[in-house]
Amino acid sequence: MGGWGGGITPPLPRSGALLAGAGSALLFALALPPHPLPILVVPAFLLLADAVRRLPPGRAGIRPGALLGALFGGLHSLLVLHWIPSAGWSHLGPMALAAALGVWGLHAVVGMVVLGAVAAARVPRLLALVPGWAVLVWLPGVIPILGVPWPGPELALVEWPRVAALLPLLGSVGVGALLAGAAAGLLVLGRAGVGVALVVLLLWGLLEMGGGAGVAGSESGGREGAGSRVALVEMAFSPAVVRDPAEREARILDAMFRLSHGASDSEEGAGGQGMDALPEAWPEAPVPPSTAANGGGGHREDRYLSALQARVESRLVPLVTGSHVVREGQHRNGVLRLEVGEVALTVHEKRRLVPGVERTAFLGAGWPGRGLAPGGRQPPFRWAGQSVGVLICFEVLFPTEVARLRREGALLLLQLSNDSALRPGAGPLPVLLDAGRRQHEAFLRARATEFALPALRSVMGGRAGGWDARGRAIPELQRWGDTELAFVVVRVPETGPIPPAAWLSPLSGPVAATLLILALSIPGLPGAGRAPSRE
Repeated sequence: MGGWGGGITPPLPRSGALLAGAGSALLFALALPPHPLPILVVPAFLLLADAVRRLPPGRAGIRPGALLGALFGGLHSLLVLHWIPSAGWSHLGPMALAAALGVWGLHAVVGMVVLGAVAAARVPRLLALVPGWAVLVWLPGVIPILGVPWPGPELALVEWPRVAALLPLLGSVGVGALLAGAAAGLLVLGRAGVGVALVVLLLWGLLEMGGGAGVAGSESGGREGAGSRVALVEMAFSPAVVRDPAEREARILDAMFRLSHGASDSEEGAGGQGMDALPEAWPEAPVPPSTAANGGGGHREDRYLSALQARVESRLVPLVTGSHVVREGQHRNGVLRLEVGEVALTVHEKRRLVPGVERTAFLGAGWPGRGLAPGGRQPPFRWAGQSVGVLICFEVLFPTEVARLRREGALLLLQLSNDSALRPGAGPLPVLLDAGRRQHEAFLRARATEFALPALRSVMGGRAGGWDARGRAIPELQRWGDTELAFVVVRVPETGPIPPAAWLSPLSGPVAATLLILALSIPGLPGAGRAPSRE
């Protein structure tokens, strides 16, 4: 029989394992943004699980399993994150390609180790694939300094309200492991991957046809600050302006001046009565410091912050903005809160730095000429009438950061970002279908859904806006400004209760790794380590 361990199912030759890994990676890549094909998650899981089931029995399957994992992990990363060289070009030049190879190679190595371990497990391989998948998604994001998370299926699942309802219960890692287990179980029961895939696709499609945005959970009302309006700043400059800090500073200050002196007519024409009193969120460090060579905060950024403080004092507008900050002599990527009559307060320092761009030194990070240093853990802060957890750009890829903020009382997630480097044309290499920026937005939407936490974003080089606690887009109430600097006004949605994922998310990866290690070490269980019976 076939069963969990493989049985009489014919084993795959090495070439078959490679083809299966490549096919599954391609299907997963087509299921994730920017492609509108999330249903391909189903055959992608089935193809990978079938390839694991059909690895040669015993120790002979370990090497093909490792090859399967290496090709699957590396090719998936290459296809989904193909935009990395273009995004890093303005910072690293041709070395951006080496940085991208490092990320793709990291995911290939993790895939090789994990699926090699699944093949070597002393329990049935399809059973070992369940914790193995969780480790595959979790491990790249916890590797110190160089870690970049592996884009998981949660980016596709947010398109399906009924399935996305599982995210607040199990977390993104847990839902991925559940899907891997479901694929393994269907193969055991159905014994024909193609037939099972067609049945599942049909049932899933019918289920989703009856779904809707209102089935993903319920929200509680009456939370403090819910229903208030905020203004999210959206900046859009050409790549040439973005690459020139002095020109960028001049254009931002000029746009601020224009809006300040022409705001009354503009706001009244847009129906903006009382807009001056709205809390504002400005993007991640819009103006680099003048002494960029040594990381210092010089006159250029001082002028930007002075202009914002003047805006706060003259219009009674509390705001938050990204800014370079210096603490204990080390330079960091931070967020400042500016209030009327108060000194600017650092409310967040970026903890997850982009390898090779922000984190450029292993030792002495943050000292002059040595990039930025990671920040410390900081709790949510008060803004827009409620408790806010803030992320800077790249940090949205790490679910454990959002889980911590949720547990510590955040009722609103705010992302300040600079997506200028993600846009097509930012570097000489091609970017398909605006993949970088669309994936970035999808990650924030997934975090909003996973932790039942409304999420807003203020951005340079992208779209400002947000999603409610069910992952539904928040409508714009109004937009005013010009093509280079605009304010997008939205109403803060209500927040639901803290979901189980806020507690399970930090545990899912370590628990899965422990289970996989046990699967490698438990003696005497019938599984992949034994040749199939010949009854």
